[in-house]
Amino acid sequence: MIVIVDGVPTEVPDVPTTQEPLTLAQAKAHLRLGSDTTEDELISGLIVAAREWVEAFTSLILTQREITQVFNGFSCRLRLYAWPIASDAEVAVLYRDYTGASQTITDARLARSARWAQVLPAIGTSWPSIAPDADAVSVTVVAGYPTPEAVPQSLKQAMLLLISTWFNEREAKGEAPTAVEMLCHSFRLIGV
Repeated sequence: MIVIVDGVPTEVPDVPTTQEPLTLAQAKAHLRLGSDTTEDELISGLIVAAREWVEAFTSLILTQREITQVFNGFSCRLRLYAWPIASDAEVAVLYRDYTGASQTITDARLARSARWAQVLPAIGTSWPSIAPDADAVSVTVVAGYPTPEAVPQSLKQAMLLLISTWFNEREAKGEAPTAVEMLCHSFRLIGV
């Protein structure tokens, strides 16, 4: 799961994701390794690391999973950083009320017609009073591309370039090749 606090996505481990955008076979074919299995564990880790790099650079979620974003309070509209939002996604809004008790809002609306998706109170209502604590509101929604085939090819190509760079230059200082950034640039959301 990814938790977003103040616009910073943070991966929370031990929550299974859907299939990675690239398979081990695709990465090995790009690396021209054939049937050699001695580097499979390393390459599998590089696939995950490349996906995480592309997600951090573009603010897109490449594998569909639950995303929780934390807010300090309610505003008219709660802007979600996770994108794309699943077409059948339902939103779960939890908050601490003014007594500090945990509460759930079951009728919040999810407006996902454009990037940034927004969570709004039900029509004819307003958000409730909350505790004056930081992180008093959390919104959970399913986001990400539904299948590996739905992930844009240029993002998969960026992942392959990262994988090959990291595989061939194992002591690299973490710099991504310019070509990777160029492939991802049109998907990048500035201001996150």
